[in-house]
Amino acid sequence: MLPKIGQYQFKAEAFRCNMLGYLPYQQMGNYMLDAADLHANERDFGMTYLMPRHLAWVLSRFSLEMTDMPRPAQPFTIETWVESTLKLFTSRNFRVTSGDKILGYGRSVWAMINTQSRQPANILAVRDGEMNYWVDTDTPCPIAPPAKFRFGGNEQKIRTIQTLFSDADINGHINSMRYIEHILNLFEPDWHREHYIKRIDMSYMAESHCGDLLHLYLDQTADAIGVRVSKSTTADGEETDVCRCRIVY
Repeated sequence: MLPKIGQYQFKAEAFRCNMLGYLPYQQMGNYMLDAADLHANERDFGMTYLMPRHLAWVLSRFSLEMTDMPRPAQPFTIETWVESTLKLFTSRNFRVTSGDKILGYGRSVWAMINTQSRQPANILAVRDGEMNYWVDTDTPCPIAPPAKFRFGGNEQKIRTIQTLFSDADINGHINSMRYIEHILNLFEPDWHREHYIKRIDMSYMAESHCGDLLHLYLDQTADAIGVRVSKSTTADGEETDVCRCRIVY
């Protein structure tokens, strides 16, 4: 029988590291999603099982808090486990280590949708609720849960982006880590040299698709940055919020 916690080995390939010489947040997020996919598939509630049944996991909230990032060719391990499962949402945690050093932690909240209707699906109905067996409430994840945050209406539009083919994933919507990449690209290299990002919180609210315009709004305070991302189908079209981001540095 497989353990409740999965352990997966990765390496920070040089071509995935940024110009400052370390693995960027969106790439670490992608590795965490890889670990989540491997863990779920090995236990028969992953995309291999779900897709033929017109079901899919959708990331709702994601928090990543890192004290350090892997450097080129540095091996690291991602551990992942399910913390809780309800009818409409499940929580999954991550721990990142390299050797004996803990590099950081992640928390995530997922929903399941029917890929035909795009409506929420009952997680506990999959395999007669077998996912409950894999819940691990004993392993600690010391970082705070995904934060709730609001914008006061004073944010300023910084950039509009045309989404293209490579922005979309297998579910047909813009990849969740792609938003983080677009958000971090709002800041010049000198800003990244002077500021180390300690934590990123993402709240995903709606889907956007290839061809949509993404509008990025910035709200900056002394110790944190808020970014609101909305979508429209044309330059003059009505905007709908798709995600919100909070960056602590």
